Amino acid sequence: MLDKIELIKHNIQEIKDQHNMIEDTCNEIMRSLEKRMKPRQATPGNIVDAFGSFDYDEAGGGRIKIKGNWRNENIVELVVNGVKIWCHRYCAAQFAGAFADVIAEGLWALVDISQGGGCFVPRHKNWNINQGLSLHSYGIALDFNPKKYPYGSDKRIDQRIVDIFNKWGFVSGSDWQTPDSMHLEWAFFPI
Repeated sequence: MLDKIELIKHNIQEIKDQHNMIEDTCNEIMRSLEKRMKPRQATPGNIVDAFGSFDYDEAGGGRIKIKGNWRNENIVELVVNGVKIWCHRYCAAQFAGAFADVIAEGLWALVDISQGGGCFVPRHKNWNINQGLSLHSYGIALDFNPKKYPYGSDKRIDQRIVDIFNKWGFVSGSDWQTPDSMHLEWAFFPI
């Protein structure tokens, strides 16, 4: 586990050096990693501890509308290869680093987030109000090519992309009981 933390710290430093990320956010993540030295797997019990809580109203069709300032205080915009992505500030460096690697490896053409998958999408899991909140509501999950890799499909996103995101602390939904190959979520919290 310590090697993975050191890799993440190294990757964050690379982002700061090469991609001109928001320095305060990168420094905050670095301090958190150094302080805790052991990231935790994402679970419903610690998501709120790491990313904050918010109140919300149902907005229809499984969507929610977040009340208060949580969104303004926590969701940041990244522009990756001309595409805007909104994500939680604590995992912005990891998203930026993973995308930089995808681009560097010549795999950008295989990534399509314009089909409505996205990252910060305030909603319930599977758009079902009877289920809990999706990690997309916190801006810590990303769906690629949802039309090509629909929920429950055996089709799998290119493993090279999955490997890159794994390196940056994300896990894929490809191997879940109900496959969700389009889905990658940030698995390690900077707390």
